[in-house]
Amino acid sequence: MSAAPPPPAHPATVARETTVQPKLGEGRPPHPASVQRKAAEPPQKSTRTSGPHPATVQRKAAEPPQKSTRASGPHPAAVQRKTAEPPQKPTRAPGPHPAAVKRDAAAQPKTAATSRGPHAATVKRAAAAQPKKAGAARAPHPAQVVQRMKLTSSAESTGKGWNKNTLLDNLEATLGKDWVAYVTKGLEAIVVYEGPGLYDSTQRVVFIDARQTESEATQQLVMELSNHQNRGLLAELDSAAQKLTREDYIEKVERVEFAGVTNVIRTYDAAVQLELGWAKGGCVYGKMRGLSFEKYYTHVSQEHRERYGKRYDNLTKKK
Repeated sequence: MSAAPPPPAHPATVARETTVQPKLGEGRPPHPASVQRKAAEPPQKSTRTSGPHPATVQRKAAEPPQKSTRASGPHPAAVQRKTAEPPQKPTRAPGPHPAAVKRDAAAQPKTAATSRGPHAATVKRAAAAQPKKAGAARAPHPAQVVQRMKLTSSAESTGKGWNKNTLLDNLEATLGKDWVAYVTKGLEAIVVYEGPGLYDSTQRVVFIDARQTESEATQQLVMELSNHQNRGLLAELDSAAQKLTREDYIEKVERVEFAGVTNVIRTYDAAVQLELGWAKGGCVYGKMRGLSFEKYYTHVSQEHRERYGKRYDNLTKKK
C-alpha cells in the first residue's frame, strides 16, 4: 500500500512564511531625540584643502617625468584635417593692385633721364631769346623804340598839326572803314618819327616821316600799307635772295613798290573827287601817273634802290 500524502500546511503558517519581516530599525522614523540632537550640532567643515589629494601629489612626485613620444611639427590630426580641406586661394598682400601700379607708372611724365630732350625748334627759339653779349649789342631798331612808347604819337611830336590817327581818319573818309580795317589787318604799329618812310616786314611796323605835311604823310601811309599787303611777295623775294643777283633783287622789290605808287595815285584822285581837305598840294607821285614799270624804274633814285641793295647784302652775307 502506498503512503498517504502529507497534510497541507496551516494557513497561518503559510501567511507567516510569505510575509517579509522588516529588519530592526527599518521602516521606523528616527527618534525625535536624535533629530533634535543633530539639528543642535554645528555643521562640520572639511579639514582638507582644495587641490589634489596629498597622496596623489606624493605619488606623482615619486614618478620619473614622462618624455613626449610625438615628433616636433604639427599634430597628425591637424595635418590630416588640412589635407582634407579644399585648397585656399592665395591672399594678395596689402597695397595697390599691380595693374593699378603699372597704369599709374605709365601715366607719369617721363623724367629727364628717359626723355628725348627738348625739340630742336624749342632749343633754337630759346637761344634766340637769350640776350646778346654787351660787345655785340647794336642800337635798338626804331620799331623797338616805338613799342616802348606804346606806339603812339601826338600832334605836338610832328610839329605839323597831325598824328597817326589823323592819317587813318583821312583814309577812312576816302576809302571807308572796311577798306582801312582790311589793309591794316596784321599790322603791329604805325610809327611817326623823323626818318624815311618804310615798312618793316619782320616786325610788321609802318614808319611815317614826321617832317611831312598832312597830305604827304597820308599818301606815304597808303604806300607803306600797300607794302604791308604785299608782305607775302616780299618774304618770297627774301627767301630767294641767294638765287638772285643784287640788281635782280632790287628790281623785283621795286616792282612791289610800283603797285603802291599806283594805289597812292588812285587814293589821292578819290580824295580830290570827294573834296577832302587833305587832298591839297598835289599828288607826290603825280609825275608817275600813267607810266609803265620800266619807265617808272628809271625815275627811282639811286638812294632808294640802295636801301634794298643793303637789305640784299644782309640776306646773302655768309655767316
